[in-house]
Amino acid sequence: MSSFDKVANAAVIVTAVVVIGLNGYHRFIERPKGGSVTDPPRVVGRPLALPASLPLGRSGTIELVVSKGCKYCTASMDLYRRLAAAKPVGACDVKLIAVGPSERDTSGELRDYLHSKGLRVDGVGTMPLADLGVPGTPTIILGDSAKIVRHAWVGQLERNKENEVLSAVQSMCSGL
Repeated sequence: MSSFDKVANAAVIVTAVVVIGLNGYHRFIERPKGGSVTDPPRVVGRPLALPASLPLGRSGTIELVVSKGCKYCTASMDLYRRLAAAKPVGACDVKLIAVGPSERDTSGELRDYLHSKGLRVDGVGTMPLADLGVPGTPTIILGDSAKIVRHAWVGQLERNKENEVLSAVQSMCSGL
């Protein structure tokens, strides 16, 4: 076997090890960061998971699961501001809250991030993603008056999904 063949074989082996290692890292170790709507959270029908310190609306709660380091969250800020504006008011008490993954953010960091993006919410908190029951950020969760999750969307949404979210928010108090 010539020295060229030995070098070529070594290069193939090194490349294979790197490809397998990177695939394993992305598949089994790296945490989801959002941007995908292909794997919705399995929280619909379950009780709303929130830090105990956050206010809940008597008629419903809009929960934004966001992180200051999430580019999809930043790209979704226009939708979040529209949600804040679309939130029912008056006799209908709906709260808009933001929850960040405690693995990445503190409540103060998240509050500063939202404020810097011009988003006003009724409460900010953090808790582990696993306790929230979602795969990553951003996620929008709508809870009803009984604190049960009725709708959930994951990732940066396309326009038709944004309209679906806005419609669901506007109908939160239709039974009153």
